[in-house]
Formats: sequence, structure tokens, C-alpha cells
Amino acid sequence: MSGTVRAGQSAGAGAGKMSPADQNQMARNLIFSQAKPIFQRVTSKTFTNVAAGNNVLSVNPLQIGFLRRFVVEVVATIDNTSAGTVTLTPNGIDNLLTNVTFNDFTGNPRHNASGRSFSYVEAFKYKRIPGAALSSDSASGFGSIVQSNYAPSTIATATSVTVRRVFEIPIMVDTGKFMAGGMWLGVNNQSTLLNLTFNTAPIVASGADPLTAIYAGSTGAGSITSLTCNVYQDYWNNVPVNAQNGQPILPVQDVSTAYLITETNTGLTFSQGNASSWNYPTFSKLLGTYFTYDNDGVLNAGTDISQIALVVSNYSIIKQFGPYTLDRMTRDILGASLPQGTYGISSRMHQLDVSQYPSLQLQITPSAVTSGAYALITTELLRPIQYMAAASGVGGA
Repeated sequence: MSGTVRAGQSAGAGAGKMSPADQNQMARNLIFSQAKPIFQRVTSKTFTNVAAGNNVLSVNPLQIGFLRRFVVEVVATIDNTSAGTVTLTPNGIDNLLTNVTFNDFTGNPRHNASGRSFSYVEAFKYKRIPGAALSSDSASGFGSIVQSNYAPSTIATATSVTVRRVFEIPIMVDTGKFMAGGMWLGVNNQSTLLNLTFNTAPIVASGADPLTAIYAGSTGAGSITSLTCNVYQDYWNNVPVNAQNGQPILPVQDVSTAYLITETNTGLTFSQGNASSWNYPTFSKLLGTYFTYDNDGVLNAGTDISQIALVVSNYSIIKQFGPYTLDRMTRDILGASLPQGTYGISSRMHQLDVSQYPSLQLQITPSAVTSGAYALITTELLRPIQYMAAASGVGGA
């Protein structure tokens, strides 16, 4: 088979003899070589005194092109009205976004997760700390220069600071040739919707659960007095068309697949030394699992977990780690650990098909448990759109 195919051939005799996977790859190659990557701002909004009822931005994407991702820039002023200094929490500025949802044409939720979740996914996708810059001794001036991701480590009492975070909200698995999840928006009356929810409680008191806050300390009083959000849309434009019917040439398998990032409270009850199991949804391929073990408001660095495993039907081990072994593997990928209390198992290089591993479970075995301990799990999945409503099996066991 020739390495190059004219756009008009995609539905021709040659293409008809190809397997669906080959046709999908051919369409990917045509788009990658001929379409134009467009990146443009689609909305900007400023909020004052962010609070319940004044903390959600809804965005209707442009009805154009083959959607790849959104990039969201959030700039906020945080006012510390506590009696003392407050300090960044383990997840810090990622908690500017408490929830992100994205619904497709039929109302199916593709994403439903916090800013933390998107940070974990971004880290493993690009194999680096999101938004971090290398410190440098370069005489050419390279280093951490522009504060694209910024929050000071502390805020003194009666002081306001400006923070900034740039998030990636992917629609395709990546922005290259792996186009699974991509959506063709060049149709009339498409009704996709991106909702961004901003944090109404950026500061919590000392001793309170810090997982969803940006800062913690003292009496925990404070607010976001001003916030500006810029949303950018990244898409392929001038997608090649079929010369016979004028229709866009799209990778059918990719557009028939949803890319899902979902954060869930596992609902698990934990007891010291015993494994608690969470079931993965059916009809899915697993790219990554990221979870936080919140030991009743305390986020520890591996000291309260003894084992983390992926198992099938409670007997066949797929992956099995201690917290320090898993952290070493995480550092091999990212060059750093995940935020305190959080663990990640990447399967991006070899997706785990839940259909091939029926009853796939995440098992968490704690070595220390305080009453009120819970776990939040983020899953990064691929699922055929036809099975979106049929997927089942999520939950604790």
C-alpha cells in the first residue's frame, strides 16, 4: 500500500479493501499532513467576588473543525482574611477549578473531574510536571521567566495575591496522530458544552481537610475577589475532503470513541491491613488511574498505604506495588512524585481493555486508617460511543 493517498480515494476501491484500522490510520495521516492546526481564544469572562451562583463559566465551542482540546487560563486574586499566614496545600493552584464537565452532542459526559485530575493526566501524557520550568544556570537567560503557572507559597494575613494556572482540557487523547475522542464540530446546531466551576472556598483552616483548597492555615478565612478566565479552542481546520461527495475525511474509529476523564468518590470503607476494591467500568480501555487516599483530612507521603494493585476478580494480579515502588516508577516517568497522598498507575503505552480483563479492580490496602478516611479516583478511559450508556460496574466492593 502506498504511503500517500489522495483525499478523494478514501471511499474509493482501494480504501474498500483496507481494514477499518488501516482506513482509520489513513485518515489520521491525511489530516496530520494536510489540515491546519488552529488555536484561538473563544471566550473571556471576569468574575468579581467568586461565590456560589457566581462561579461557573459555560462555553459553547466554535462550530468548526475537528476538535482536539481546550486550554483554559485562570487568573485570580485571593484575599487572605484569616488571623495569620496561610500556606499552599498539597495540590495548591490546581484547585482553582473544582469541576470541569464536557458533554458531547447527545449529552453524554466526556469529562467530569476537578482541576487536580486534569493535572495528573497532563503529567503522565507529557511526562513532566504540568507548567513547571527547569531551573537553569544558562548564560542565555532560559529558566522560569514568565509566570504562566504561579502561586506564592504563603499569603500573609490581610494580604491579597494574584495567582495563575493554565489547564489543558483534552478532547483527543493527544494533539498528534492519536485522534481517539476527536469531535467533528463542522456541523449546524451542534450542542457540545464545556462547564468550568471555580473554587468558592480557596482557604481552609488549619486542621481541616486540605484536598480541595488552594491554601490552608490559621482560621481559614478568605475569598477570590476577582477571577478572569480565558478559554482557547485547539482544532484541525481545512480537513481534507472526499472528492466524490465533499464530505470531510475523518478517522471513523477515532470519532466513534469517547475519551473520558472522570473523578469519583470510591465510596470505599477502609480498614487497616485489608484490601478495599473498586470496580472499573465495562466497555472501556484504561489509559490511567490516579487516586488520592485522604486519611480523614491528612494527606500522607506513602506512610499509610501498604499495597496498591490492579487485579481481576480478586485473584489474578495485573499490577502490584508498594507505595515506594510505585513512586519510583512515577519518578521514572515524570521526574517527580505526584502531590502528597496521590498515586498514579499509567497504562498509556499498553491500554488495559476491561473486556479482556473482566471484573478489573483497583485494590487499595492501607496500613493506617482514621475514621472518615476516603479515596477519590480519577480514571482516564476510552470507550466506544455506542456503549456510553451501557457501561456498568463502577463502584466499591
